[in-house]
Amino acid sequence: MIKVTLLPILIYKYSTIPDSIIIEDDILIYKKPYQENGSVLLDIVLYDLNKNEHKTLETVTNIPNENIGNLSMDNGLIVWNKLFELPSTEFPKYNFSYENYNIYTYDIKSELKDSFKIDDECFYYSPYIFNNKIALVKIFKDHFFYSEIAIYDLNNKNIDSVINQNTIPNKDYIENIKGNPEMNKDFLIWSQDCYGNNLVYDIKRKEFIEIIPNDFLYEKQYYINPYKLWGNKVYIKGVIDDKPINSIYIIK
Repeated sequence: MIKVTLLPILIYKYSTIPDSIIIEDDILIYKKPYQENGSVLLDIVLYDLNKNEHKTLETVTNIPNENIGNLSMDNGLIVWNKLFELPSTEFPKYNFSYENYNIYTYDIKSELKDSFKIDDECFYYSPYIFNNKIALVKIFKDHFFYSEIAIYDLNNKNIDSVINQNTIPNKDYIENIKGNPEMNKDFLIWSQDCYGNNLVYDIKRKEFIEIIPNDFLYEKQYYINPYKLWGNKVYIKGVIDDKPINSIYIIK
């Protein structure tokens, strides 16, 4: 017989469903939007399942002008970024503020919160952490529609753009916005608008792997993206010749 235990999670008045839920060991992390005094707020909440205790790590009080991006956690270290829709001196055509694109971290063991900016030439968002390395989307100040996927090493502070115009085999993948990177010790995935993404990056071999063979996709209308990575398994979703695709791809 399967026993199911319902765990109480802090619920606010006028709250909505928790978002970006992540669990590691007995720690649950999630984003919680709610209303208070006519305003929309958003918290990052840490919930200890053993102690039945919660802690608010971050609160955003000025939605939609300020928001919280992706959450990620590995080995007790939580990372996220903030999104700002404010007038920008660097990008006058776009509603965001480059100056505020920091990466935030919280160490569960030490209870220390920190933030840092990687460099002043680019901004980085959508962080995903694994083994003290963070995969991020990288966008240059002078080329908003060109993006790369970079890996930042928290130990030596080095940043390496692994997905860029010099490494990727097909230029069609370059001139559109990338997002949602995810990695493990072997592979890196990411999504793209416009053309989608039919590639997985092999970190150790430093080479690209086709998710669906291009011979099969030849002369077909398609848009697919990888969305989740488990070991050597990739969840892909999209459309091929108007037929929806929801599949698990095994990297061999």
